[in-house]
Amino acid sequence: MNNQNERLVNSVIEVTNNYKFLEDFHGYNLLPSFKREVYTTAFLNGLINFSLKKDLRILNQEIESLIQNEITFFNLLKLRVKNLIYSLINGLKSKSRIDVLIVLHHKKQVDYLKSLKLEDKLSIKFGIRTIYERKALGLKENEVIYLTSKPLRGITKNKIIFYLHNFCNSLKEACLVYKPEIVLTIEGDAPYQTLLPAAASSLGINSICLQWGTNSGPDARIMVSDLLFDEILTWSDFFSEVIKRYTPSASCTPVGHPLLLFCNQPINEIHNYLFTLQGVNEFITEEGQNEMLDLITKLSEIFPKKVYIKEHPAYPLGQSLKEKLLQNGFVVDPNMSLYKALKEYNISVLVGNYSSSIVEALGCKIIPFCFNIPILKDLNTYNPSNIDTRLCTTDKMEALDFLMKLSTDSDLSYEISQKVALKSKEIFPIIGNKALYELKKRLTALVESKSAL
Repeated sequence: MNNQNERLVNSVIEVTNNYKFLEDFHGYNLLPSFKREVYTTAFLNGLINFSLKKDLRILNQEIESLIQNEITFFNLLKLRVKNLIYSLINGLKSKSRIDVLIVLHHKKQVDYLKSLKLEDKLSIKFGIRTIYERKALGLKENEVIYLTSKPLRGITKNKIIFYLHNFCNSLKEACLVYKPEIVLTIEGDAPYQTLLPAAASSLGINSICLQWGTNSGPDARIMVSDLLFDEILTWSDFFSEVIKRYTPSASCTPVGHPLLLFCNQPINEIHNYLFTLQGVNEFITEEGQNEMLDLITKLSEIFPKKVYIKEHPAYPLGQSLKEKLLQNGFVVDPNMSLYKALKEYNISVLVGNYSSSIVEALGCKIIPFCFNIPILKDLNTYNPSNIDTRLCTTDKMEALDFLMKLSTDSDLSYEISQKVALKSKEIFPIIGNKALYELKKRLTALVESKSAL
């Protein structure tokens, strides 16, 4: 699966390099977002499963055909009507100048920002596209600005380029009205998010990105490359270096991780296990997912009521499977934050695969264990075997034996916990309230420095 993803990444880069004119498309650099959109579209259209036996030129042709999809008159009309409606709604809102315009697409990211209480020091608005999106994000009408602009039909017939350009224009128009000092986003690798620097820089507004997760898989060559934000606020120097592998020019400022809190339980005592599940993707096969579920079942039979399972919100478990897992374990609310689950359920060991939760558990001094991802030898940011080689395996019975011993062998649990504590301090030197203070201080300084100009 990894070889197929590597091939898809290579093909997307090769094909999209023929679109260098997008580096200055009517005043915007659309190329980084274009690459991400093409990769995402190709992935969702099943080109990740393109046979390794087929000629690479055929894959390139398939990708090119996706790119050539044209904007239809019906799509254009729908967008025009939508924008007219939302322009009228915006017209009824106050036009007060704001400090920060925030552009996001996940409710959990909105919840994260709200938990930081940035509005205590800064005036903020969320830039979104529809009332449906506002409700899905849990935002009130007075907290949002609808991003709208008149769609320019004559600029291009290409559907992907058309929508990217329209989003840039919409964001630029919102900035002209509300005059934010900075435009802020989280994670920054979605196609529309990498448009923020293009739109904001044309008005002399700084674009800022907060780290959310981490990525060092094959697709990082697309998803973490060309992060052209004026500044990326990272969890630590360690993660700044991960970003700079793919975007050497990135301006990274470590501020820490506000939501992490050190675990206060005895270092040699194992309480409960938390399994964080992902969906089947380019790194996790269906067979691998079933192996993980079987490992959960076996461990919960050995330690009834000590095993917790956190579903991925986008990939919920089936009802029958949930009922089976509930016989000896617990299924955590998928909308509960990782940090709240770790604290509320007294978690000592987190088991995952391709998930940044493995890294974040380490920040809480919780033992991270990685199961069933052979590729992890190349993914250092997800690989706990650099703490201890026993913390990463593809063998189910080996995994079960080690996880079981963590609860029954106090010398082993103490040894591993000590190693985890040392690594945690190295990778996450600033956490909790101190990190929150540093983050707010940096954002406030960025706003004030622009205001002074």
